[in-house]
Amino acid sequence: MGNPSKEKEEVNHGQQDGDAPPPYQEPAHDAPPGFEESIAAARASYKRDPITVKFPARFTCFYHWNSFTFHLGTSKKDLLFAVSPARLWGQKETLLRAGPEKSDPPLATAGTLKGSKQTSSLIKVHPHSGGDHKEELEVTMTGDYESTHRFSVPVGEKKQLEFFEWRNSRGAEVREVAEKKTTGYKLVRLSDPDVERGGSRQERDAGFTSDGRRVVAVAFHAASWMAGPQFAFLSDTLGETFEIVAVMSFLRIYELASQQAATAGAVAAA
Repeated sequence: MGNPSKEKEEVNHGQQDGDAPPPYQEPAHDAPPGFEESIAAARASYKRDPITVKFPARFTCFYHWNSFTFHLGTSKKDLLFAVSPARLWGQKETLLRAGPEKSDPPLATAGTLKGSKQTSSLIKVHPHSGGDHKEELEVTMTGDYESTHRFSVPVGEKKQLEFFEWRNSRGAEVREVAEKKTTGYKLVRLSDPDVERGGSRQERDAGFTSDGRRVVAVAFHAASWMAGPQFAFLSDTLGETFEIVAVMSFLRIYELASQQAATAGAVAAA
């Protein structure tokens, strides 16, 4: 987990890890007959909200024009965590606070990993009262401008290091949260695939990918910080650290997508 002589713990994810799963390739196919039925099955499967530790099982990002920040919460009357986007007043990292106020201590940050050969992100989980870590934890997420974004994080009571991957998705799990046709992301647990539960959209079990891996969270957003993205955990908790990194990694992906949309808009207007 790191050098004891350092003040930081570091979780490195990359090709040097021999047990890292191979890259995922999304099968190219349209939604088959019966896809709407699979959405109904997904909704029935996730009717019970999973048990989580740090965050609500489902939440929305609410943007505030007056402060140029936004909050994570279950409703506008239940705001739980404050978020400051990167590049706000020269800020280089997206900052997640441990509560809804600007005075609340930092919980995690996400920004560009400096010096990486490939464009990657660095997520930092800050030590906090009652948390899993007494030192800062660093997690690398690869694939900043790609369709998949992979990281590894310690999970469970034994703090076993596992790999996870955000994948672009328009499947039943995302539509279960969005409740409309949309493209979003699903967070996939890469360990111990169950190939018998995978397959095509029509064939596979709700909550599993085509390659038989479990979907542990989903999220979606429009191409703007102000559009109110939504996030949902789909499995019982894998620990506080996992939840923080899962949420922070999506906020980072959201930031990157917003940057790309802004750049595309500027080019189109030129």
